[in-house]
This record gives sequence, structure tokens and C-alpha cells, in this order.
Amino acid sequence: TISGYCDGIEAMKQAIYCILNTERFEHLIYSWNYGIESNHLIGESTTFVIPEIERIIMEALLQDTRITEVTNFQFEVNKNQVIAKFSAITAVGEINAEKVVEI
Repeated sequence: TISGYCDGIEAMKQAIYCILNTERFEHLIYSWNYGIESNHLIGESTTFVIPEIERIIMEALLQDTRITEVTNFQFEVNKNQVIAKFSAITAVGEINAEKVVEI
């Protein structure tokens, strides 16, 4: 049973979540422009990973025409994880989001 719907800011939050949790080029159902490329970060140093995470998040999210800007990146390093927190400026408002990347 499917019930309810979401639109506006909740729909954009869902779109951002889906983009950032779909590895690019791994699923034939998605366009090659959809998703994020993060598998190449495993085993790399944080000095390489942190600027690369910012680049790949921006590249992935800006493919969606409803997202105009990705700003305010902040990073936390916890053992084998880097947590990237950022803001996405969208057609329906600003959304604060985060992505955890295993390294």
C-alpha cells in the first residue's frame, strides 16, 4: 500500500538523500549523471579525501537542476570515516545535509 505524498522541501531532502546514497555507474536503471562516485576514496589519506568529498558532492548534487548551489562545507574525521556537513541551496529553500564517507 502506498499512501501519502511529499513535496517541496521534503521532496528535495529525499532527492538529496537518494543522490548521495547511489553509487554512480553501478546501477543500469540510473543515468550516468546520477549518483556519487565515492568508492575510490577507500584507503586514501584525509588530506586527499576532504577536498575530493567536497568536489564529488557538488558534482553529484548540481546535476539536479533544482539545486543551484552547495556551500558551507564542514568536515569531521572519526577513525575510518569522514563526515561532510553542508548546505544545499534549492528552488524550494536551503537544506542542511550530511554525507558519511568510509575511507
